[in-house]
Amino acid sequence: MKFLLTRMNAMAKLTVILMLLLIAPGQLMAQCNTIPDLDLPFSGNANDNSANNNNGIVIGASLVQDRFGNPNSAYYFDGGDLIDVPEDVSVQPNFPLSLSMWIWVDSTAGAQLPFFSNEDNPNRFCGIWMDVVNDKITFSYGNGQAGFSTSNIKTYTGNTTVTREEWHHVCVVAHSPTDVDMYLDMVLQNTTIYGNASTLAYVSAVWDVSVGSERGQYFKGAIDDVKLYADSLCASERSALYTPGTDNNPFCDPTTATDVQTACYSFQWIDGNTYTSNNNTATFMLTTAQGGCDSLVTLNLTINTVDVSTTQAGATITAVAAGATYRWLDCDNGYSVISGEVSQNFIAQSNGNYAVEVTQNGCVDTSSCVSVTGVGIDAYGNGRQVSIYPNPVKDQLTIDWADFNISGQASWYDLTGGLVKSSQIRQAHTIISTSDLANGVYFIEIKDVNNAIITKQKVVVGH
Repeated sequence: MKFLLTRMNAMAKLTVILMLLLIAPGQLMAQCNTIPDLDLPFSGNANDNSANNNNGIVIGASLVQDRFGNPNSAYYFDGGDLIDVPEDVSVQPNFPLSLSMWIWVDSTAGAQLPFFSNEDNPNRFCGIWMDVVNDKITFSYGNGQAGFSTSNIKTYTGNTTVTREEWHHVCVVAHSPTDVDMYLDMVLQNTTIYGNASTLAYVSAVWDVSVGSERGQYFKGAIDDVKLYADSLCASERSALYTPGTDNNPFCDPTTATDVQTACYSFQWIDGNTYTSNNNTATFMLTTAQGGCDSLVTLNLTINTVDVSTTQAGATITAVAAGATYRWLDCDNGYSVISGEVSQNFIAQSNGNYAVEVTQNGCVDTSSCVSVTGVGIDAYGNGRQVSIYPNPVKDQLTIDWADFNISGQASWYDLTGGLVKSSQIRQAHTIISTSDLANGVYFIEIKDVNNAIITKQKVVVGH
């Protein structure tokens, strides 16, 4: 008898298993293959990707980038915008139902921000709606009655703070009026409940679905990937909907830029560092005021310098920098500019200290002072002395040649080295007319009868 009962129990279990195999697979498959009745991916528009084709009408909202950085893939609501979806029975599910979307709350938004309502009726508490209230997610439904009363609504409020200016995934699975699971970024919320409505009702086909507003209040922030289901989502489906991106700012259009700079000797950049040589590797992250959008800037810096070195041969000082602009200065007279001295070479007319101001590659710098002595006395190391005066000269130049012998010659050159005139010297005290010379700077070169250079000096002519 015991054996018979045992066998009968085994047969009963087998029958149950066979029934489950016949019935359960379809049910289980349906539970984990839930199809949305409203699917708004916001990929460049507010069209419904579900089979119901309940396309939204954009009222003021603007396309921005989504959490992945894809442009025109989410909508921003500025506190007075909405997307209106015409009312249809397909978007009026009763329990069980599920709702999933991504939201980004603006830091300047207020304390109460409705972001979804599937019957935006200002006269009745009906349908379902969701808000961010004091930075907590709420899910509510109404029984269709007029007037605010605890008996007409039920609200579930989450316990996790919604961080502003970051993308968050919101998912509600309402199995029944009293069995509601609410998730924020896949974390099940410990909810508090307000009201005791026990039924969900829709009272009119006039009031549409509203994304971004509810009963005259508006959302401020971004919304993406809105999905409404007439069934309960299972765990694997919820997990599949949670795909965080890498960008937290819908306004950000991440860019890279190069800051091209040229400076003399040193340059202080936006990173606070001072650079004294060429640099094309330094980078800095620029952050916008709204949302903290970062853009990478690379420095391309050219540091220019001026060669202010000089060489000296007797009374002649030469600036080493070629192809530059020059101004010669009298160090003993407060670095005053010496009139007409703008050549690479400078011949001192008197003993003293001289410097050159060089302009090169857009930069200006001054050399060290160079001392000149022995002007007019044995300038060429040949033991012979010649004095030339006055300088500057107006009409007549005097040449005193202390050891004059037979004859000599005075040759005049302009600043380009071109010969302007020649004068014979026939006595130790010679006066040469300069009235035939234009105003300007010249070099006068004195040679003796053997064509040896006795001296070469710069003379300024000014009538």
